[in-house]
Amino acid sequence: MLTETQVHELANAMMNSLGPGLSIDAGYTYLGQFIAHELLPETHPREERLTIPRMVTGRMDLESLYGGPSSRPLARGVFNSHYIGAPQDLERNDFTGVALIPERRNDENVVIAQLHRFLQRLHDTIVARKYGDTEEKARRLLTLLFQLIVVEDYLRQILEPRVFQSCFRRHERWLGFSPNTTPPEFSHACFRFGHSMVRNKYRGFPNEHGKMVTIGELFRTGQRLDPKFLVDWREFFGWPNPGEATQKAFPIDPFVVDAMSAVGPPQLCADDATATDKRTSVNVVEINLIAGIEAKLPPGIVYALSLLTAPNCADLVKTVGYVPVRELWPAFAKALAVRAPTVDIDNLPLWPYILNEAAVTQNCQRLGTLGSLICAEAIANAIASAHYSILRIEPYSIDTVLNSLGALGQELRTIQRDHEHLSTDGRTLSMRHLIEFVL
Repeated sequence: MLTETQVHELANAMMNSLGPGLSIDAGYTYLGQFIAHELLPETHPREERLTIPRMVTGRMDLESLYGGPSSRPLARGVFNSHYIGAPQDLERNDFTGVALIPERRNDENVVIAQLHRFLQRLHDTIVARKYGDTEEKARRLLTLLFQLIVVEDYLRQILEPRVFQSCFRRHERWLGFSPNTTPPEFSHACFRFGHSMVRNKYRGFPNEHGKMVTIGELFRTGQRLDPKFLVDWREFFGWPNPGEATQKAFPIDPFVVDAMSAVGPPQLCADDATATDKRTSVNVVEINLIAGIEAKLPPGIVYALSLLTAPNCADLVKTVGYVPVRELWPAFAKALAVRAPTVDIDNLPLWPYILNEAAVTQNCQRLGTLGSLICAEAIANAIASAHYSILRIEPYSIDTVLNSLGALGQELRTIQRDHEHLSTDGRTLSMRHLIEFVL
């Protein structure tokens, strides 16, 4: 267990992102954030927010979009039946500017807010095209489609390929996670890897001279969407082609951009001219490290070695080539030597251990074997336990799920056929297909 001083030193050592080098489009950083908000409760709810956090079930039912069982039905079955604001913005309280959505964290920055709104528009498009003539039918279609994107687009890029095949093609399970609870190694360590993917600047917003927008400028909670922050989704999600010009996320490695050491939205007062100066910032890295300590997670190497004592160890090693990582990535070792000399591979917490594994074994392109196992099984359980679940459509495949979506699935197949020449990495369904469907 690290001391308070060691936590602070380690956080400082991790503030040194090396920048671009990942083949994953930048938009998947924020799709990962949406998934995290769907499945995981707030770690440290901030008192200045004007709404209370929702009850998180840990099932991938899209309750962050639709609300829980007691939520009121949508007026006329759609999200925008009476909203007169900008179509890309969330519906907001006229006085406070607070977004009227079940998951308040989805208004933390302008990208995640517009991604939430995009999914609302996707629901409304399904209704408008009469693919789902009731709210519940449209919700079923969107939930299954979202789960399919999570597995076949997001996880297929993020996970170590052998782990992906094991979990989602052969439906093997190795870690014994309870299907009804979210494991702390997922919520308080592994699935925080997305913070390393955050860029310090983004393009894809309308402005003069193509100026890039800093991550700090994107945190604008509780305010109506400024037109200069309208997201061009085609700049965030490209076709499944690693060689195209869509901007990329930062690498999955032990480093996080400096801006993440002091992030936080302005206080929720949309009409206050000084709101952008009233910030309650937090250090994301320290919060993540403290969360792991509070969850009593063991050091990463201890957790990694424990899998070698499990009864299924031999099969695990044979099937996915599992080997615990015992060395530090050279750039990380150098940073620790300078800024956190008492932290090494033996006492490195599970979250940075998983980031280090990705750097050492996967060249920062995806999660390593341990991170992939935790991520795959936790999300597979969340999907399997949902009210509507792609994993209960047998035999599970992209084709069988699209067939179950009826006319919606047929239209998506048309989009697939029209753009199949743009896929070079094996993915046949991606966020870009949904963007073209809506826009």
